[in-house]
Amino acid sequence: MIGPGDENQIVVWSQGRPPLRRGDLRLRAAQLAHRIGDRSGELVWIATADPRATLLAVTAAMGRCRPAVVPVTVPAGGLPALCSGGLPTLVVHDSASVAAGWARSAGIATLDVDATTPGPDVDLRAGSIGLWTSGSTGRPRLVELQPSHIEAAVTGVIGILGLSPLDISLGIAPLDHTLGLLTSAFAALAAGGGVVLAPGGSVSSLRHLCAQAPPTWCAAAPTAMRLLPAIGDLPALRFLRTSGAGMPPDLAERLENRYGVPAVNAYAMTEAPGEITSQPLVRAASRRSGSVGVPTLSRVEIRPADVAAGPDPDIGTVWVSGSNILTGSADGRLNTGDLGYLTTDGELVLTGRLDDVVNRGGEKISPHWVETVTAAHPDVAECAAFPLPQATGDTLLGLAVVLRGPTDERTVRHYLAGRLSPAALPHRIYIVPQLPRSARGKLTRRLLAVQLGLVASTPPDPQAHHQPPGHSTTGTRSKPRKT
Repeated sequence: MIGPGDENQIVVWSQGRPPLRRGDLRLRAAQLAHRIGDRSGELVWIATADPRATLLAVTAAMGRCRPAVVPVTVPAGGLPALCSGGLPTLVVHDSASVAAGWARSAGIATLDVDATTPGPDVDLRAGSIGLWTSGSTGRPRLVELQPSHIEAAVTGVIGILGLSPLDISLGIAPLDHTLGLLTSAFAALAAGGGVVLAPGGSVSSLRHLCAQAPPTWCAAAPTAMRLLPAIGDLPALRFLRTSGAGMPPDLAERLENRYGVPAVNAYAMTEAPGEITSQPLVRAASRRSGSVGVPTLSRVEIRPADVAAGPDPDIGTVWVSGSNILTGSADGRLNTGDLGYLTTDGELVLTGRLDDVVNRGGEKISPHWVETVTAAHPDVAECAAFPLPQATGDTLLGLAVVLRGPTDERTVRHYLAGRLSPAALPHRIYIVPQLPRSARGKLTRRLLAVQLGLVASTPPDPQAHHQPPGHSTTGTRSKPRKT
């Protein structure tokens, strides 16, 4: 995925490392490919903490084995859970990786990407890439994208975003996600441009890197986008794009006002990299909450779902198909598990996950309905409806609320009583300091009941990165209040 161009052009910038020229990137990846060797059909983990090492290792390993990028947030104790996708025969690591020790203790071969071992280089190849996703179960599942999916995603993103050799991507999304690896890095390089690799970087390091290489675009989750104003001016910026989780309209408006460029939502997933839908790269006069734009690289179909959707009567399950989609089904369609609807002008509006739907006495309640009504209260900053499993096998509805005013639980309950059907009224309302979100900015509803201490613990999501609702940002524990 290293595009054509001047071999002396700098194309990679990263924290604490000298910039890489296109020729150096190609040579180092080719030398590492020689060290990896031909391991056709073998699963090889790329377990590198440094993003530049990850980029080199993935580029080198493609077409020589089945490379799988280990999520950088997984601790050593969480690595065995990833073996449900198979035991690796080799673990490629760097000096900061926690995986090398685990691999040696398990009798698995290791290769240090930073070791200076001069040797011949070999041709770089196209090949598959494996990424872990937690899906709806919370348990890691390996998704292996084939060369055709990767090519369709990368070339599609280049065309839709109009990327050129003059563009530099600000890569603040982790490279163990398709957003970070395929969109931010591979698409930028394949277009002949460059990438600033800075996922998880501090504001000061981001400011320094952006001064070295002024970015022209950024694709990241909303949580990372919130950091941008602290960096300062980005005079070369053309647009901001998010996927993985929708950018709230107020955040998009703030970013557009700050930088004077479009801030848009796109829709993609591990099995559907690049994008499924996207909003146009223009500043919007108004925004529809939940909208992720119109179909671009994929076809979208809404199939009926047995859900009481309240204000969204046409809500259904989102199915997608296209050359970038890993379906695994005979008809070439993928059930995303997301709920949504298409507007009259073709926009896809996402309203939640099918597995988040709560069945109360036979009536299936969409959390989005409850959340939309609750969020209209002027003193509610954020909210999340979630299932409360009971020992009897029944499921009740819980509601976690983040307040920005003096309202209490009873006032919120009274407000909802006149606006929701009896079945949709929450059984319990919990006031929490913040909602848990994954590293991609997604709301993790399935963890709410666990983190509030209402149900037994479940296996952790290795890609989750959040502050439990029962904790404040200062680390002082505060118990959630309920009615």
